[in-house]
Amino acid sequence: MIKWRKTPLNEITRNDILRRSKNESESSRRRYAKLKFYTSKDIQIDFSELYSYDSFVARMRVGDYTVIIAFEGAFQNFAQDTASIRKNQRKGWLKKINDTELKKILTNSISKSLDNEDLQVACSCPDFQYRFDYYLSRPDVDAKYGVKQNVEPEVRNVANNQGYVCKHLLAALYGKRWAIAAAKVWLQYIKHNIELTEEIIWDLR
Repeated sequence: MIKWRKTPLNEITRNDILRRSKNESESSRRRYAKLKFYTSKDIQIDFSELYSYDSFVARMRVGDYTVIIAFEGAFQNFAQDTASIRKNQRKGWLKKINDTELKKILTNSISKSLDNEDLQVACSCPDFQYRFDYYLSRPDVDAKYGVKQNVEPEVRNVANNQGYVCKHLLAALYGKRWAIAAAKVWLQYIKHNIELTEEIIWDLR
């Protein structure tokens, strides 16, 4: 059973991050322009978080660095998107959906949460650490995933006017292409955990 842990975040969404990065300053616009040169690879999902709290934590490689994007609601979307298929069935309905259709449903469930839910993010690059980590870690924002940064920047982005995130996170958030790969990873997990998945969906109905 999922233990709901709705995080009181910041109302910083994917669109907020992209909009601010595109428009705020010359520095942020240059960073935004570079996102097309990067792609997301080696997608990993924390299934313990997903199946315990409906917290979708995706790790991926963008360039030479590790990006983390976390949000809630993907499992809830999955339950809603399969309601017409499972109807009142508690068990056995997942096996009736072919892999292509299930992957499509999962991609849609992830994509909807990515667009509509508040995000927590992180990147292992120095640019994120020295320009954005502190501002995203502040209690009034709380959009940093993982250990918070308590030291204000003294050289880079002192005025907090260079957008929200680094170019690696921008690249991952812009096209959402990694959602398809993430859905494929989730699909494989479901195939090995059908009964558990169906039981959680039953609890979410």
